Amino acid sequence: PGSHIVEAAWRSADMDIKSSIAQVLVEKEQAVKDSKYGAIIWRNCHLKQFKTGGVKAVVSTQSTGVKQVVEILEDLLAESATGVVVAAIKACHHHSLPCDVVVELRKAFHLPETDSSQFFRCLMSMTTYDVLLEKMEATKKPTQSGKPRRDRFEATLTGSLLLQALFSLGKIAELEEGVCGLSEDHIVYLCTNPQSSHAIQAFLTSLTIPDSAKHRFIKTAVYVMDKLAVTAPGSHIVEAAWRSADVDIKSSIAQVLVEKEQAVKDSKYGAIIWRNCHLKQFKTGGVKAVEDSERRKKRKVDQFLNL
Repeated sequence: PGSHIVEAAWRSADMDIKSSIAQVLVEKEQAVKDSKYGAIIWRNCHLKQFKTGGVKAVVSTQSTGVKQVVEILEDLLAESATGVVVAAIKACHHHSLPCDVVVELRKAFHLPETDSSQFFRCLMSMTTYDVLLEKMEATKKPTQSGKPRRDRFEATLTGSLLLQALFSLGKIAELEEGVCGLSEDHIVYLCTNPQSSHAIQAFLTSLTIPDSAKHRFIKTAVYVMDKLAVTAPGSHIVEAAWRSADVDIKSSIAQVLVEKEQAVKDSKYGAIIWRNCHLKQFKTGGVKAVEDSERRKKRKVDQFLNL
């Protein structure tokens, strides 16, 4: 168990703390290397490099390894090596390595420098830009019966995992337009899909994505909150949106859900939303009553934690 703690501490540490950890382990080199768990730590923390060149040599080794991975992102994604790509994304961020993984992802999906609007959709569907445009163009042609084709948004587990990693690290600049420009139909599909909903939830709960971007998304999603609230994946999105919303947006969400009160309360997921968003209080006293209820709830939780 302890070896996992050492690795977690190493990944979270800055240069000075890494140097201190390495010094302690190098002083006990033989004992560390004689243990099968210690030997793994010795390798994963690049302590051989530390002995010869200090912490700078360690960072250089990490940077070289990640850079090699980033340079072949397209090949790795083609081989479904999603875990390796996600690890590279996180390594670039945690260790402040000079590898712009977003730029390399854009290249892997053949996105032109002048267009970021489809980056989110390319990642979620794991479709290159040129192929995506062909599919979107095909939806503009009517069916044989003359009815319009539905612009179907494809979601994949691989794409969702990549987006979760990017959102958790606040990588939003290149993706904001794609997320915030989603239509109501696409929001319903993505938020009620068990795979893609986790990416949307990561976007709404990320501590490093500005509220302004979240609010742009929620202002469109608010119109379909009643549809989301009655599904398992969608209910998590409603709660995440509620926690991220300001007073005005909360009022809009509550109005939509109260208008569909019976349908919401008849669903086991909707009933949880009804309680957690204090919609009973909203019906009687508006958003101010909701805020009062939330403050009382927070006070009780704080009192319990301070026992």
